[in-house]
Amino acid sequence: MSYIQYGNRNINFQIVRSNRRKTVGIYIDPRRGVVVRCPQYLRVDEIQGIVRKRAQWIIEKQEIIKKHSQLNPFKEFVNGEAFPYHGRQYRLKVRIIKDSGGVVLIMELSGLIGR
Repeated sequence: MSYIQYGNRNINFQIVRSNRRKTVGIYIDPRRGVVVRCPQYLRVDEIQGIVRKRAQWIIEKQEIIKKHSQLNPFKEFVNGEAFPYHGRQYRLKVRIIKDSGGVVLIMELSGLIGR
């Protein structure tokens, strides 16, 4: 994991190198953070310079993702979890059925399946 200092913030990023790649791409992933995909031959200081040029854009995108994740937290597939569908909220119902082949897990959104 590499990083640059931008103002009073550190921007951490992961470098993914490829022999086939000809350009540099910067991706902001909600789970992985900042990912820089680049050609194999680029030096780390060159990559840091590219990230530094795009630092303001990276920070803006990170803020958008942070706000979005607060509004829409990641869902867990547990009994009673609510999922939106066509403007309505449906509760997840988890049923475990034992059969001769082992255990079968069935998940359904109550009020949606079986109509």
